[in-house]
Amino acid sequence: MRRAKLLLTILSVYLVVSVVDYVEKQIIDEEMGGMINYDFSSTTYNRMLEERAAAWEVDPMVLHEAIEKMGYHESAHTFDPNIEQRLSDGTVGRGKGIFQFEISVDGNQGGGATAYNRTTRYFKEMNNQGHNMPIPEWVDTDVYAENFDATTLDQDGQYILMLANMAGAPEVTKQALSSISFGGKIDNDSLAELWLNSHWKGDIQDRKARKSSFMSSANKYDKEFK
Repeated sequence: MRRAKLLLTILSVYLVVSVVDYVEKQIIDEEMGGMINYDFSSTTYNRMLEERAAAWEVDPMVLHEAIEKMGYHESAHTFDPNIEQRLSDGTVGRGKGIFQFEISVDGNQGGGATAYNRTTRYFKEMNNQGHNMPIPEWVDTDVYAENFDATTLDQDGQYILMLANMAGAPEVTKQALSSISFGGKIDNDSLAELWLNSHWKGDIQDRKARKSSFMSSANKYDKEFK
């Protein structure tokens, strides 16, 4: 009888927690304007959003939307964590995953390795400062990577990688983040500039065309998800 009561108590607690989690997720979904591309069950990503939003003095939902729009554009509107860059001749390029972090080739370090190393540095600094940030199992704070393929991570891992990369990017500042948000809404033109400066970093002669392409993606995102 005592064991039955204990099991009933555990079941009751589980049901209450499940209901609370569901309600919280519904509230988040409503606040996000119905965005369904990212699963907010990730404790680590949520903690990172809160920490970075506070540091950059921006609404965490605005920060997440900015990341979503960059991923939407980079992944050709798919959010596919396994997507690979396709070049004009049909061959596979260096870009990997939702945010198209490039792998290293012929001694040229790609953005994937940079992002991974910034991620390890981020978690090391956060925990040294007493934040007790949950560290994903794929992050080794004692390893410096010379190459990293983002498609080895699931969607959750790639969002963490992107946010940590932004945290380590000198172009992503409080001033830069404040310029993309007006009254809780994102200005796509300012976001395009942030993406160009901190993530794309291509040749100057291609900048106008790439900005136009990003703007088209961001506007399409707004129509589809907002």
